[in-house]
Amino acid sequence: MRASASGADLLWRVRNNSVLPREQIFSDGSYLSTIYASTKDRLHKTNGINVRIIEYKVSKQKENAYILMTTLLDEKTFPARELAKLYPQRWEVELMFDEMKTHLKDGKTLLRSQSPEMILQELYGLLLAYRAVRTMMNAAAQRAQIDSDRLSFTESFNIIRRKLVAMPALSPSGNI
Repeated sequence: MRASASGADLLWRVRNNSVLPREQIFSDGSYLSTIYASTKDRLHKTNGINVRIIEYKVSKQKENAYILMTTLLDEKTFPARELAKLYPQRWEVELMFDEMKTHLKDGKTLLRSQSPEMILQELYGLLLAYRAVRTMMNAAAQRAQIDSDRLSFTESFNIIRRKLVAMPALSPSGNI
């Protein structure tokens, strides 16, 4: 409820057993429903938020049925099929955060700094390191003529780290 109050457009997956009454069916097969903060609110139909529900299956198996909920109510501007294709891309962002926390930081505390300026600097450093690894992975994949998604971030990072350890250190003055 707080997230939608921020004005952000939302798209998220909900459990298959969620109570989502079909209030209006749209031309693309999605439907309008209302969610409530509590069972009491649902019973009294108070404090509800209108959402659009998109149901789809990846394959014919029931286990692969997905139910997406969105605050994007206009089925013409935001077709259900397009939103269903967009949803899995969020896992790439989740994977990025996991790779940064687990591999770049070796599972240690993500940010140690105390001041907002230093936290920002640390975050920028992590993002630059992550981007450097991904850029090298992409270059290696292009040379091998394969999709970069086939390369392991962990293995690539470990190879780069081993190569960096073998390189001589340079002092700021340029003298070794």
